[in-house]
Amino acid sequence: MLIIDNQYFPTINYYYTLLNNSNINIVEYENFKKSTFRNRCIIAGSNGPITLSVPLKSGRNQKTLFRSVEISYTEDWQTRHWRSLLACYSRSPFFEYYQLSLHGLFCLKENYLFDYNLHVQEKLASILKIDLPACCTVRPQPGDVFTDLRDLYTPQNFMEAKIPATYLQVFGEKTGFIPNLSILDLICNLGPEAVNYLKSENLKTS
Repeated sequence: MLIIDNQYFPTINYYYTLLNNSNINIVEYENFKKSTFRNRCIIAGSNGPITLSVPLKSGRNQKTLFRSVEISYTEDWQTRHWRSLLACYSRSPFFEYYQLSLHGLFCLKENYLFDYNLHVQEKLASILKIDLPACCTVRPQPGDVFTDLRDLYTPQNFMEAKIPATYLQVFGEKTGFIPNLSILDLICNLGPEAVNYLKSENLKTS
């Protein structure tokens, strides 16, 4: 079995893993880890990568179960994230085709981050026309046999992922190509061709 984490608008490499492996499970019961893609994603702005973070009520330490981490709505982060997407991708070739579907995700008011991320992943799977893995409700234990790809890439090292080829990005001429951004970047720039890109044999998970 291969296990992965439940990310907020996951990276391109994350979706490569989903498309090119079998018997994958999203871990539901694990300790929350800060500074990971569980509550943040990275998109391409005019001056380089932009990190979008979901604020949390609790769960900023690794002793809190991810399943229990609650989202904070004391600030209007959803509007801020949506405006960032508009600024970064409104001029991309395919944004207008997915705009309504994506905007709906920023109107949801889920209490728990895990559930919110699942809604995001379900919508992204629908856009990409792929199947979403089942959630693993059994917490991994020492001695279990599985391949653990959680936190393979983090906001600190995400650009180290290998990619099959560059593709045109909105601000690419100014910033240069930025690899392994949120899957949003690939969807907005390649549209239906995003899945073919993800199936490339040259994209590696390690």
